[in-house]
Amino acid sequence: MKMAVVQPKKTINPLDEARKYIDQLCDEGVDAIFFPEYFLQREGKPIPLGDNYITTLRTIAKEKAIHVVTGVYELGNYSSCIIVDPSGNIIGMHRKTIRARRDVQELEISSGNKLDVFETQMGKIGICICIENWFPENPRVLRLKGAEIVFAPSEFGMKWAQGDYLERWRMLYIVRAIENEAYYVACTNAVGEQPLAMVVDPEGLVLAERHSEGALLAELNMEKVRMLQTDKVKPYYCANIRMNIRRPELYKPLC
Repeated sequence: MKMAVVQPKKTINPLDEARKYIDQLCDEGVDAIFFPEYFLQREGKPIPLGDNYITTLRTIAKEKAIHVVTGVYELGNYSSCIIVDPSGNIIGMHRKTIRARRDVQELEISSGNKLDVFETQMGKIGICICIENWFPENPRVLRLKGAEIVFAPSEFGMKWAQGDYLERWRMLYIVRAIENEAYYVACTNAVGEQPLAMVVDPEGLVLAERHSEGALLAELNMEKVRMLQTDKVKPYYCANIRMNIRRPELYKPLC
């Protein structure tokens, strides 16, 4: 599967930005296009799932016969992410379950309460938004539910007044991919300093990476992830991670 990860600039009309990239990337033969957290909104305000931005994006996905995954600032004050299939249907939606300080203090974001995995033509998809990736339980639950790809949209770049977090985020995505034997597909908006787009394979190999506005392309080998996720003996060059040798009876303090 050929994946495009977009780090767009923030504009008054994000739909124009989305259309520009979708037109360009469909010419590249991609199967899916991924946009970051809070991408679809109206001048900093949340929108309902029936908003014209979303219905138009669904129409574009159908016209181009392509998957589109995008962050949405959803009415009700949710940081959400939706999956639109090539028929223009919303086949998956995740609402951020863990809120960062800005989410609470500035945006008053509501918390989602589900960790779902979605069956798609791309494979089995899970979503971890921004700070959710710092908590290993979220992606592990998605893996136990069968996730083969984890989409990880974030809002800002990785360099803030408090410090440069780039390497920490890079390591985080790599480790999450390894420990869950899943593809990790991550990106930010091209705002502030040091945006980061990455595609990491299930063994922690970085397939593609970008630190500026624009699109990143990578090919995902779904046969590889399915081979790694079986609980059989793996080839010598693979980490011997198997879900069936975990010790859930020891993990009660997590709950």
